[in-house]
Amino acid sequence: MKRIIFLSLCMLMIISIINISNEKVAASQKSNMKKVLKYYKAKKYKKAKKYAKKLPRYANEKCVRNISKKMKRAYNAKFNKLGKKAEASFFTDVNNDKKADMLVLYGTCEADYTIRLYMYKNGKVVYKAKTGGGHSTFKAYPNHKGFIRHYGHMGYESLSVIKYKHGKLVEKMYGSRDVGMGSYLQLGCLLRTQRSNY
Repeated sequence: MKRIIFLSLCMLMIISIINISNEKVAASQKSNMKKVLKYYKAKKYKKAKKYAKKLPRYANEKCVRNISKKMKRAYNAKFNKLGKKAEASFFTDVNNDKKADMLVLYGTCEADYTIRLYMYKNGKVVYKAKTGGGHSTFKAYPNHKGFIRHYGHMGYESLSVIKYKHGKLVEKMYGSRDVGMGSYLQLGCLLRTQRSNY
């Protein structure tokens, strides 16, 4: 009996340590991404690069880790119904309500891709809005409303935050630059592909 109690206490301690660690990681991601945007906007690209390097390659959001099976099935079913133009889906918390929302890259090629937002409401997946999505990668904006669009095409780069406001996806540009033959900013917190028709 004592051994069972001891093992149970050990498990609780391990879970607590993991939760504290995840919270620290989330706080660090929030701070570093905020600094990337701040310095990119100020055209201080070396500093933006410095903080970008501190970000993990992929986003690690609690709402995505803890998504319920019911919600995930509903999102996947909606994605499957969209047909071949639905290139890929991603989960992130767009409105900072601690629930996973679904973004769908939709179109036939980079020239006409849009990113579509779906939310899970009252047991159903509801379409909300869309915006441009070509030549872009999408990143989480930890503990903030919105997500990040990192655009890059033919030596031109831009960084923006997309938020859901009043039924629309509104994009706020943080800056752009010509990199020529140089390298685009290597920015982490990439949204993991959940489903794909690539």
